[in-house]
Amino acid sequence: MLKAVDAVELAVRALEQEPSLNAGRGCSLNADGQPELDALLMEGSSRRAGAVAGVAVQHPISLARMVMERTEHVMMAGEGAMAFAREQEICDATDLVTAEALQEWQQWREYSENVSALFAGRSQEASPGDTVGAVALDAEGCLACGTSTGGVVGKRPGRVGDSPLIGCGGYADACGAVSATGHGEAIARVTLSRLALWLMDSHGRCDLAARDALARMRALDEQGGGAGGLLLLSVNGDVSVDFTTQRMAWAVLEGQPRLCAVARFGDGEDTGAFREKSVCGTKGL
Repeated sequence: MLKAVDAVELAVRALEQEPSLNAGRGCSLNADGQPELDALLMEGSSRRAGAVAGVAVQHPISLARMVMERTEHVMMAGEGAMAFAREQEICDATDLVTAEALQEWQQWREYSENVSALFAGRSQEASPGDTVGAVALDAEGCLACGTSTGGVVGKRPGRVGDSPLIGCGGYADACGAVSATGHGEAIARVTLSRLALWLMDSHGRCDLAARDALARMRALDEQGGGAGGLLLLSVNGDVSVDFTTQRMAWAVLEGQPRLCAVARFGDGEDTGAFREKSVCGTKGL
């Protein structure tokens, strides 16, 4: 029988293989034109988690699972994580950088060079987008979450966003599972995923929890970049999908395990209002 953590890994792996998304193959490149990917996988019943940051592998989500299951650590980063990937024989980076990603980076570099004199002191990083994630509930009532991203194009080498941080890019416990996406620094400051689960316990409803968490993040973000999206799944099978960006494609799969996955985050622009895009219930979509 497929477990929730298996379903999450498989769903995220499929999305990482899609070159139009910013995770795995086709990921955005940093300021030096290099891929640096982050991922998180967490199992709710045991609170076991694994995460990686700043790696260059086809499937960061699987490397995160290996950190969880084959080491005593929770998170590994940079060259240490890559050394571990080589030990596990999953360090293949063939075709990781696509022609489209390279073109995106070249456009970012040209733009940042042209406007640097006009906007001295301001960040020239692009808006976040196309992070992928999934949450699942299996027949035994176990929950899991996973998130994977290439980060924002043109980021400083070594920059780590919210995606691999437990409680930020994702969180799972015995009551619910969350995968988050959006402005990484804002999400990290409010630990958005953990906040959403705490609010779910407080409100007793997924939809109110997701909406409240996103509103709090936006209100607290002094730099005005606090846009994001949440996948929230309760142990009862209730699902909420909410976002303050222009769009976020997602899907829910009925059956066992119950799976909710986000395929595209969008361009990270804040709409300034919630647009009634929450879905809560057990009916398939």
